[in-house]
Amino acid sequence: MGRRWQFLAVLATAAGSLFLLCPVPAQAQKLPRRCLPQPTATHPPRILIDQVTFDRTDLPAGIDETELVASIQERVSQAGSDWLPAVRRAVRDAWQDSGYFRAVPTIKARATGAGAGHVTLTIHVDPGPRYRLSNIQIQTTDPGGKLVFAEETLRSLIPLNYGETMNAGKIREGLRAIEKYYGTRGYIDMTATPGFHIHAKNDTISIYVFVDQRKQYHVGRMTILGLDPSLESLLKTKLAPGDIFNWDHVLDFYQSQQSVLPPHASPEDDQVYRVPKTDKVDVWLDFRACPAQSQAKSPLSAGLH
Repeated sequence: MGRRWQFLAVLATAAGSLFLLCPVPAQAQKLPRRCLPQPTATHPPRILIDQVTFDRTDLPAGIDETELVASIQERVSQAGSDWLPAVRRAVRDAWQDSGYFRAVPTIKARATGAGAGHVTLTIHVDPGPRYRLSNIQIQTTDPGGKLVFAEETLRSLIPLNYGETMNAGKIREGLRAIEKYYGTRGYIDMTATPGFHIHAKNDTISIYVFVDQRKQYHVGRMTILGLDPSLESLLKTKLAPGDIFNWDHVLDFYQSQQSVLPPHASPEDDQVYRVPKTDKVDVWLDFRACPAQSQAKSPLSAGLH
């Protein structure tokens, strides 16, 4: 198939940041994450977009100019010094979500006299053909292997029907849903990589989702710190040693018990790591309050000597 194959970029899920590849260092466990010194943030120059002009009066159907400009503004505010590529991605995403899968945007930025960081943008897009979805196939990357879950089940998680206008955003949404479906059933290393084949004769696209399933994880050791005994017992019913690992059960606990949990409690302080050469993950749930600032440094410092 050679050059006719191309691959879409897939955004990683935020949940993946919880899963560490090796045990948590002992000194890092002496304080909750939020109590540890944080690196000093640097703030790049702020870019303010005064005006966005498209070099054609009529945007393609499905693209709302006001919403697109708002999306550009938001991405620029988050991108820092890499703001111009962020504008290009926002424009390309809007066209690809409307079926123009090969759209090529050109962005021209010009400084204004309103002050440092103020710019105007002129945007031209070569849209190319508008595509419809021809087919979606889902298969495992394991030669000769089978999908753990039915292809029909996984296909139903992609909110795009055959014959509809191709929408890259819905494909990405479906890939995230498939990864979540696997992840909540213990397959936390699973990845779904899409490829696509363009049928030039009828302007349609076939999507192929390649699933690297990896192994299913179960809960190993559970460590719970600083939690009321009754709440600790309740939490252990949500996630216990030997269970198929499902982080959503912990998140559901935080949400359902929010009114009675310590005000500082956050899943961001929790840590999950794989136990090497096993199908186990050890879970460290930390509800402790931070000590006084003068005391916060000593346990960590002691662990480093």
